[in-house]
Amino acid sequence: GRGLAIVERLGRLLGHEIGLRSQLGRGSVFWVCVPLGNPAAAQQTAPAATTTHQPSDDAPLQGSSAWVIDDDGPTCAATQALLQRWGCTVPLAAGAPEALAAAQPGQAPQLVLLDVHLGAGLHGPEVFAQLCQRWGQTPAVILLTAQRDATLRRQAAERGWGFLAKPVRAPALRALVSQTLLRLQQGMP
Repeated sequence: GRGLAIVERLGRLLGHEIGLRSQLGRGSVFWVCVPLGNPAAAQQTAPAATTTHQPSDDAPLQGSSAWVIDDDGPTCAATQALLQRWGCTVPLAAGAPEALAAAQPGQAPQLVLLDVHLGAGLHGPEVFAQLCQRWGQTPAVILLTAQRDATLRRQAAERGWGFLAKPVRAPALRALVSQTLLRLQQGMP
């Protein structure tokens, strides 16, 4: 149930048509329509799309940097695409092992979008603590999780972290990312 809703929203975010054909007693077929294209042309047009964006539209988002840490590749790709469309730089959108390997002293992003359950028994807040040690810095955090636990939401609030339950709606993500970055720019915790 919930997985289908997530797939449908990701398809909408990526602009891919998703469908279902089913016959009682025979089975179901799920399909997705992904356009083929020239990868070189896509790379050339991607920067042009961000340069046409009006800086005044998303002042806190323009030029900000964020990492997306989630064990689900399609979720990472969709979130990265959204953030980039809004003017953010997203140098990393991957799982915990890749994030830990990429973390360099003094090179923390401004914001980390972090899943709680990262597969292989990894817990998002624990991975974040390891990243902060490697960076020597503590960036802002927004937890993105399918876990609808009031305790987790309270713990996030106590740490000054944002919290959004999956499936995440793009307008809610945009609003929370903007609010978090504005607080950073104003020097608020």
